[in-house]
Amino acid sequence: MKPRVALTLTVALFIGACAEGTVSSARFVDSVSGVRVEYMLTATHAFLGEYDRRLRVEFARSRVDYAMEKDSGGLLLLNIHRLPEGRLMLYDGSAHIIIDAERETVVHTNPPADAAAAEYVGCFDSPRGDGFRFIPSSERPEQKPPLAGTR
Repeated sequence: MKPRVALTLTVALFIGACAEGTVSSARFVDSVSGVRVEYMLTATHAFLGEYDRRLRVEFARSRVDYAMEKDSGGLLLLNIHRLPEGRLMLYDGSAHIIIDAERETVVHTNPPADAAAAEYVGCFDSPRGDGFRFIPSSERPEQKPPLAGTR
């Protein structure tokens, strides 16, 4: 193998190894309940935008680590809504996740009956690729995530 080709291959493999396993995260603190939500993405592929996704939810007396569906493209956007009775509802186009500060639980569920009356709080996203972060509703109106199977 020519030295230049070997060097190029070595550099490509090194860059790929560095990308895989890289963690990005963004945080949201609910001013009403005090619940802290961290949305974490761990790169699972050296070149493709594929991520293991998880939530870390910190309550007053406990912490819950919650594994989400793997993102193989298109599941990054995660909207946060407040249901009328105060629970938080997270939605990515595929899953509804309910965070209950009173019971200190995180559960995957069907859309709750009062989902249509929920208030949009903000979202986790990486708009225009300029950094993964929490974006409050005051900064950007709600964008609907793609429905599962339509990505």
